[in-house]
Amino acid sequence: MIVGNGLIAKALQNIDSPNIVFIAAGVSDSNCKDEKEFLRERTLVEKILQEYPNRLIVFFSTYSIHDSSLAHTDYVRHKIELENLISKDSKKYLIARVSNLVGKGGNPKTVFNFLFNNIREGIHFKLWKNASRNFILIEDFILLLDYIINNELSGNQRIFDIVNSDNIKIIHLVKEIEGFLKKDASYELFEKESHSKIVDQESRERFQYLIRIDEEYSTRMIKSYCK
Repeated sequence: MIVGNGLIAKALQNIDSPNIVFIAAGVSDSNCKDEKEFLRERTLVEKILQEYPNRLIVFFSTYSIHDSSLAHTDYVRHKIELENLISKDSKKYLIARVSNLVGKGGNPKTVFNFLFNNIREGIHFKLWKNASRNFILIEDFILLLDYIINNELSGNQRIFDIVNSDNIKIIHLVKEIEGFLKKDASYELFEKESHSKIVDQESRERFQYLIRIDEEYSTRMIKSYCK
């Protein structure tokens, strides 16, 4: 059972199961400060926990929990609260901490969509010189999630980072998009740092075992996004 209709919800259709409730209808904008949106997601989670006490609950949280520069945001604090709620009230759950998903559609404010659209449209933007983020294609994310559900979910209650094996420098991604579009980006560079957490060994090994890559991952992302 899939709750939601966004990027993740549509991609989940190939692994949907009557024994699982995928909660894919939550707040997806990491810049959100709207308490009404946070309350809407919390109310939805509480309702699902009450109505489906014996099903596996899959909740999509955020990898930004590990990023010290983002840990103070309303969005991250909200996701932590929901993680705590689910871990307390659910018999069977999988909390998937998701990094920056890349795929057609979805939230236009995601890092990849923001960069790609601004470069394509010639829109000026600000860029942190020493920043890196973890990006993963939506199809790779679903493959990893499906593997975890069927092979690694022992004990019925687990939290997983489902991410790329390596972070990508934002300035490098900008250069890759420029090359693909054959168009120079217009941006103002700031000497500022912000990094996703270094990927743990378990997540790195899982990604490298399942995802076959014959080119640089940033190149693969751009090609897949533009199909």
